[in-house]
Amino acid sequence: MAAGTHISFGSITLPSGHVYTLLHLGALQIEGEKDRFLGLMYLSETDDPAVLRDAAQELFEAMQWVPERAGADAYVVFAYLLLARDQVTKLDDIMPYEVRFKRTASGPWNREIPSGQVPNSPKACGTCRPPMSDKEGVAAARKAGLLWLGQVMQGNSDEAVRAIAAPGRSQLTPEKLVDLSRQLRDGLGRIVERSELSVVELRQVPAMPPGKYVELTWRTNSAKVGDLIERLTMSLDDDDRWRVVGYSIR
Repeated sequence: MAAGTHISFGSITLPSGHVYTLLHLGALQIEGEKDRFLGLMYLSETDDPAVLRDAAQELFEAMQWVPERAGADAYVVFAYLLLARDQVTKLDDIMPYEVRFKRTASGPWNREIPSGQVPNSPKACGTCRPPMSDKEGVAAARKAGLLWLGQVMQGNSDEAVRAIAAPGRSQLTPEKLVDLSRQLRDGLGRIVERSELSVVELRQVPAMPPGKYVELTWRTNSAKVGDLIERLTMSLDDDDRWRVVGYSIR
């Protein structure tokens, strides 16, 4: 059993169009293991082993940059199986289906299924129904986010400042935006392509008040640096406009 949150905290949409309900994303403490692992926990409504393996593979491929950038040699995907059986109000009584990905000495990642697993859930979590993805909200957040990135790259700091939500202004000050704009233009050069890796819809992000957030992650190719990872976090403001609260590049 992995330690993590016991309520649905968001959803992740992948380029395939598949939407997964996330319970936890980040470091995991697995029972019986001394080391902490990077990984994720999600909800599944199927107990088909082939489907679970394919889902784990798709999720890992979207998040593979995380362990690689962190220098980790393992990533774990837990599926909590929610079937139409006796209702429970927490996940402690549900056995997760685990898929591990380990990096080989030569570099590639291997998928491992721990032995003895039976992909059947004896109970279902009646309070953990998967949320629907807000496609219109995501599209609006993506449009606003890409517009903001264009403003930053073009050095239009006045417009970029106005597109930052109040909780993000302490991190993305006008002075920092000017520096960021210069660093991106000089350091990256022209953006050749952005390929979306994932869209995560959240109700809470670190150091921010509860609300509605969308975290967009791209694999970006630039003229000077080549491939890198961009992550942009958007927040829905009280006036129903999406604004920026965080940006990182790796």
